[in-house]
Amino acid sequence: KVDKRAVVRNKIKRMFRISLLDLNSKMHPGHDILFIARPEILNKTKEENQELIKKTIEKAGLIKKTYEKTFSFNH
Repeated sequence: KVDKRAVVRNKIKRMFRISLLDLNSKMHPGHDILFIARPEILNKTKEENQELIKKTIEKAGLIKKTYEKTFSFNH
């Protein structure tokens, strides 16, 4: 267990659920995903954890990597 308190474990589950809902439209269908949370997850911010989840799913090839490009239409 990451923490013995159910409140903390539920907070982690909500964080995973919210992150995956945001990414769901970009993910390829037909995959089951298992995350194993480590105690270090409690020392990171919500945004850091969401970015780690996104990078992990990208690394697994379940979503396309996003590349930020700046386009200029000035001639």
